[in-house]
Amino acid sequence: MKNVASTLIISMLLALFVGLGAGSYIQASRTKSALSLIPPSPVVISSQYEKEKSRIVLELANPGFVPLVLVDQSVVFTPGPESKEKAYALAAVPLNLSLPAQSSVRVTLALKPESEELKVGDVVAGTITYTHPLSPDLYAVTHLFRLGEEGKKEQKK
Repeated sequence: MKNVASTLIISMLLALFVGLGAGSYIQASRTKSALSLIPPSPVVISSQYEKEKSRIVLELANPGFVPLVLVDQSVVFTPGPESKEKAYALAAVPLNLSLPAQSSVRVTLALKPESEELKVGDVVAGTITYTHPLSPDLYAVTHLFRLGEEGKKEQKK
């Protein structure tokens, strides 16, 4: 009788652990497949102006669970009150850069060659066009970079 009771208890514990393991696996795989269906979008983590190279560097992150392809970039410059540079736009500059799931990448937005450096109040709108594997459509994310007083102080260092 003692041997039968211990065998029964061990069998029930094993069945419980197998059931918990199988349930956890099924739940994790369902959650992962549901999250992979959510369309991702790149997020701009940071941006900075590199005066000596006349460009703005954006750090983009992909918080989603599917990879993105950054197709191209566009830049629209709007002068502030201190700038003598005229407004301009650079459209559809090819990128063809892959952004893996849950990672980040740096993208440089080159300003117009031979233009003057940015002044306080200047605004640069950088647009990144991207695709993801769940749709044949093109999507875009636009980041506004405005050079302010704090940006000017950082550049003097």
